[in-house]
Amino acid sequence: LSIPDDKLNNFVGTVKASYQDISADACSGVPIPLEATSVISTSEAFSKLLPSEKFQRVSDRVISPLVTAVPYSAEKTKICLPSKEGLEKVWIGQTQLVLSIPTPVKQQFVSDLAPAIKSIPSGDLVRLLPD
Repeated sequence: LSIPDDKLNNFVGTVKASYQDISADACSGVPIPLEATSVISTSEAFSKLLPSEKFQRVSDRVISPLVTAVPYSAEKTKICLPSKEGLEKVWIGQTQLVLSIPTPVKQQFVSDLAPAIKSIPSGDLVRLLPD
């Protein structure tokens, strides 16, 4: 994975800091489209783009630390939103993280991603968007 450890750790720290005053018990939550997410993550296109061993590395290194940093509703169906200031910090941190990835790696990812996205039925992609 092309993201330097220090950049990834800084981003996870930024996400944690942006949620420091947010309680899962009393937060503005955005629904997580579990069904659509499941359809896409189990699709052939997804498995071609991110084979299981690579997905496991991404999950362990990137997804898991971020999931533990973000509060969810008690029933795990909504993700809490940070404050406006926290959201700005996350946006800036995410931008810095993406900029730290070497350009050839980003170009290859986009090249690999396009056919995968085109192979997913548009109805499933639309269900990822909140109502």
